[in-house]
Amino acid sequence: MFTVTPDRPQRVDLSSYTIRLANVAQEIEHWRASYVHWGRGKDWAVEKCKSEGDWGREGGFRCWVLVRRDAVEGPIYSGCETFRRKAFQRENGSNEVRDTFSYAVASVVTPEPLQRQGYASHLLSLLHYLLGDPVSLPPFPTHRWGPPPPLLSAADHAQFPPGIASVLFSDVGSTFYERATIGLDWTGYIVEEESCHQVTWELKHRPGPTEHQWDWIYLRDLSAVSGELSRGARKRMESAHPDSTTSVWAPDPASDGTLAFVPTTAVWWRSNPTSVLEAEICGVRLPAIKADQEEAIVLFTAGQALIGDAMLVTYVHNLDADQLPLLNEALDEVGSRMGLKEGWIWGLEQASELGKAWMSLSGRKVKAGRRDETMGHLLGVAWYGTPESRGELADSAMWTWC
Repeated sequence: MFTVTPDRPQRVDLSSYTIRLANVAQEIEHWRASYVHWGRGKDWAVEKCKSEGDWGREGGFRCWVLVRRDAVEGPIYSGCETFRRKAFQRENGSNEVRDTFSYAVASVVTPEPLQRQGYASHLLSLLHYLLGDPVSLPPFPTHRWGPPPPLLSAADHAQFPPGIASVLFSDVGSTFYERATIGLDWTGYIVEEESCHQVTWELKHRPGPTEHQWDWIYLRDLSAVSGELSRGARKRMESAHPDSTTSVWAPDPASDGTLAFVPTTAVWWRSNPTSVLEAEICGVRLPAIKADQEEAIVLFTAGQALIGDAMLVTYVHNLDADQLPLLNEALDEVGSRMGLKEGWIWGLEQASELGKAWMSLSGRKVKAGRRDETMGHLLGVAWYGTPESRGELADSAMWTWC
């Protein structure tokens, strides 16, 4: 969910602008600007719902705006939203996993009359110094950008512990947000090719409910499920690639509301959403079918207007290749109810046994490839440390989208 027009050569003195947490009027101005790009026929006030989810608990979701230094309470020149997320990090050469924080940046938008002036990129460049630890970043370039952003209040500052990175899903190509530099010389959001991969497969029509060999997971269950998935994610990071010389990090599934964001927003875009929200099926527990297997958990969303009209597999936990046929029976059933023709998954390791099995599903059309440059939701990462210390993102699955 990002601005759809690239910046033209700079026409304004950006040192005359600064960043701030939006006041109420500025937040509404940002919502309205966002609606121009992503409204899709929905009342613009649906944007307000985003501030009411569990992901917004204790300041976890905030709106930032670029304003003139001489009119900080006045009109906005660009805006964005941030989601605070817990994260795991394993330093290079260590098996110890530590708890930390990261951020996701969304809804970067400039009001239409002000576009192509460099406002959006400058907003994000300033934001880096509020999300990361300034000690780990280059000195703030006051000679080019003017004074650093004003200090946050003590209450607001407490809501923004220093993050190791921020992520941004770009709909305007893989290089646009590189220009949102950290200081003058460090590249902004870098898109790695392995994070752009998508597998698409055919769903089969499965009329009516059948006797299930699985248990459905509903939207109301995700808060409880998140702890289980968090423990599994930490365990995988502890055991994976023990000899790696690269730092590895990933968002924590236990971050407030994050697992629920995609399915919740999917329901918002449907007619009469409030009556079905808690009863939305958004996952499945699959039993072990061999002695050495564990129960598998797969989360999914039956279409989301801003991602795609498909069965969206958002999270995979403990799934073995020989459990894949049973999973597809469950996905077929939900997909048939919603009129969906295909499934999508991101972040699947292509060389793994599961990846190979997914690519060779029997009796189904399957294709794989890079997501599109335009509206492809390409995952970029801004690392808040030296380029040499850059960590590898271990999880690029769809549950992290915003």
